[in-house]
Amino acid sequence: MSTDILSSIIKFNAQTNGRDKVCRLFQYGCRLAWGRLQHKDKKELLQTIKNVESMLSMTRKLLRFGKSLDFLQGALKSIHIKDTVLRLTLTLSKINQAFYLLFDHILWFNSVGAIKVDREYWGKISARFYLATLLLNSIRDLYGIYCVIQEELTVRKKLSSSRYKNGDTNYQSLNRRPATMLEITQQNIPLVLDTVKNFFDLPIPLCTLKYMQLSATKQGIFGLISSVVAVATVWNPNLKIVPS
Repeated sequence: MSTDILSSIIKFNAQTNGRDKVCRLFQYGCRLAWGRLQHKDKKELLQTIKNVESMLSMTRKLLRFGKSLDFLQGALKSIHIKDTVLRLTLTLSKINQAFYLLFDHILWFNSVGAIKVDREYWGKISARFYLATLLLNSIRDLYGIYCVIQEELTVRKKLSSSRYKNGDTNYQSLNRRPATMLEITQQNIPLVLDTVKNFFDLPIPLCTLKYMQLSATKQGIFGLISSVVAVATVWNPNLKIVPS
């Protein structure tokens, strides 16, 4: 193993966010596994996997303890963004995520027996804030896609009008040519990844709130895909959408 890779692993593991994303990856891997096993005669293995998933969920809640304050602080910073759409979506998203984690802490205290609350009731409240966060993040992504398309259309319009400059029908701009879909995607990988992550995360709170129904297997697949993207963005900060 090269020194660079080892250093990257150490750096990744040193981050609480990195450990959280890895736990999430295994958590949904477990959900996928027990979703595949629930119709088979392997009750002991099925229960073991469910217990591991539950432990990973509680571990993630503990790792994110106090992170509500980080998101509230982030909201105070994003409120100064000049772009109105980005300012509103990012600020409201962070506020909703702060409340989502706050209610998630209540569920953790209930799980360890420190307090007694209605788990289903508080779980749905937490899921509503999580859903609002994802919807706001998705609006931010769609706005980003709209801006990219508008920018490319503007460039193409300028190129089209410059082809006959000074009456020269053979004139072509040497500085820029219309970008292909692949090139546009490569130039906006953080935006694409964030859109994918939010898209595959959306069914999770929707299922909790019973607005839609997905099997444990499908939930596991969706969670795995979004978790892989999340791990990648923590591993390589250049893949993270900015501002976020």
